[in-house]
Amino acid sequence: MLDSGVKQITSEEAFDILHLPENQTQFFAGSYAKLDGTIRTFNGRRKVTKHLRGGELKYDPSTRGNVIYWDRSREAYRTIRTDELISLRIGKQDYMIVNPPKVEIRYDRS
Repeated sequence: MLDSGVKQITSEEAFDILHLPENQTQFFAGSYAKLDGTIRTFNGRRKVTKHLRGGELKYDPSTRGNVIYWDRSREAYRTIRTDELISLRIGKQDYMIVNPPKVEIRYDRS
């Protein structure tokens, strides 16, 4: 059962929420399913330019539904595929993604 403070959204709505002007520089966290089926958590912020070393991406991440962000724990730029998101927290709002990831999620039973 979901907490009343948790909103259910689709991965497309999550992409739109992350691209809202008021959320561009806010920290956000969540979890997603990697392509190998494991679950990874993340915590970071978009629009961080301090660690850039030049160069440009060879593609437009927005057209693929990807979000580039600075990961605080790994101290590196990372890409999130929003269609693989499971949960998201930005500001003080929690979101659960209602359309499931396209990969099979494997849980570690140890």
